[in-house]
Amino acid sequence: MYILLIIIIIIIITVIIWLLFTRIAPVFWWNADISELEKSKNYVNWKFKNLVETSLNFKLGELDKNEKFSFLFSSKGKNPKYLLPSKSFEKNNLNNAQFSWFGHSTILMKINNKVIISDPVFNNASPIPFSFKAFDLKNSIKISDLSSIDIVLITHDHYDHLDYKTIKELWNNVWIYIVPLWVKAHLIKWGIDKNKIQEMYWYDKINISDINFIFTPSRHFSGRNLNNRNSTLWWWWIINNNKQNIYISWDWWYFDEFKRIWENYWPFDIAFIENWSYNKAWSDIHMFPEQWIQVWLDLKAKLLLPIHWGKFDLSTHKWDEPINRFIKEAENKNIPVATPLIWEIFSLENFSNNKWWLDF
Repeated sequence: MYILLIIIIIIIITVIIWLLFTRIAPVFWWNADISELEKSKNYVNWKFKNLVETSLNFKLGELDKNEKFSFLFSSKGKNPKYLLPSKSFEKNNLNNAQFSWFGHSTILMKINNKVIISDPVFNNASPIPFSFKAFDLKNSIKISDLSSIDIVLITHDHYDHLDYKTIKELWNNVWIYIVPLWVKAHLIKWGIDKNKIQEMYWYDKINISDINFIFTPSRHFSGRNLNNRNSTLWWWWIINNNKQNIYISWDWWYFDEFKRIWENYWPFDIAFIENWSYNKAWSDIHMFPEQWIQVWLDLKAKLLLPIHWGKFDLSTHKWDEPINRFIKEAENKNIPVATPLIWEIFSLENFSNNKWWLDF
């Protein structure tokens, strides 16, 4: 009886501590102007909605025994055995019309002499320190190794796309942040000058230094706590100037709106495509590698680069399963795929397609 009572007390104390932590810690913060939110077309009952009905319930009952264990613990093969190979990044080597993939969804690029970075996450993909840490790499990089960042692009406020610590470390070197509707509230709470933040809605466009940014609907969700799920918007985008047209997608599932987007903005020179964190239990919000290849067939981009993999353990599959499945399907359909090392600088004319993840 006493043991049961002690267990119940521990559970209650743990819940209270967690609730206090989520309300006090700035990493969770969201406090937008609700009166302004109500003006949004897709904001209903205090939440943003996808353009099509989308289930956000994780069907954990569909996981088999091994997958359930793998979801909670780091089972064999979920993390690399050795340090992942990577390039030593030299900021002065990044020239116009060049890119560098930093693992997961972080892409550094230089367009029209402006340095742009997407979803910068340099630490862990969790609000709890030391959890969901990035895989270890042979080379390391620090924020100070980067040149000044002109533009930071944020897709949505999940922890593997919006990292509190990275934003705090970057903020002195950033000219402007472009974020989905109501993500601005996070950044202001974290100390970012509100005048440096530009909030956008689906199909909004902005031109900066002759670079067009077009923000298009995605089929996903947002939120940094169970209490504020879908309280902020999510998207992916198109970036173009008079020389290149770039398509960048993150977490989402196929829907008919994609056809409209493609018809209005194609052809694309390069498509950065998500390839990670899939499972049948949450198949409405993350596609499988073979399905992403079909997206490319619709896009008809000249070059395909899989992202959103190679950095965190966020699903039940082995760390290299997504890229192996992706490449196999791409080769079957004769699709040109770039597979640069993390932090390797490349261009549309000069890129690597070596299967480096097999070489160690």
